Amino acid sequence: MNGKLEQALRDGIASGEIRADIDAAAMATALWGMFNGMLTLAVRNDAFKLDEATRDKVLATATLVLEAGLAATQRQPATATSGRRKAAQGRLSREKRKRS
Repeated sequence: MNGKLEQALRDGIASGEIRADIDAAAMATALWGMFNGMLTLAVRNDAFKLDEATRDKVLATATLVLEAGLAATQRQPATATSGRRKAAQGRLSREKRKRS
């Protein structure tokens, strides 16, 4: 079901970027399920629908958790240079400023 994602995970494991103890097939299915669930919440037409700000916060949080959980070595968020991480942190900072 998630052949491309599974292969990307295998490639990351082989290159040393992703932890070697990750089961690529199981992780691909878990990631697909998690993101499918978040997308479903974003498009619902009931009380469970995520507003745009909440959707962005949930996506940013999931991205941070994934990067930290899959990384072969633990990185400190303040020193990470990932574009996705910086974008996620920027969205979270903007959200905090809006609330202030």
